[in-house]
Amino acid sequence: MSVEGIIKVSVHYDISYFSPAKLHEEVELDGRVVEQKGKMTAVTVEIRKKDSGELVAIGRQWMSTTRPKKDQASSKL
Repeated sequence: MSVEGIIKVSVHYDISYFSPAKLHEEVELDGRVVEQKGKMTAVTVEIRKKDSGELVAIGRQWMSTTRPKKDQASSKL
């Protein structure tokens, strides 16, 4: 994930599966930022079957923010 000069690097990524979703079955996703502490961001996503609301999977991720190092050649210009 990147946003104009800022890069989010995954530090931890976890997915728990609860039930299968069939091919072409509609699902709904609910993603949210859970917490931000300094350069760390925690996010979660829930995937549910649209018709029944049955839980398909939960994903959790910790990301760290960093900025890319400037190219030495471009910094001399």
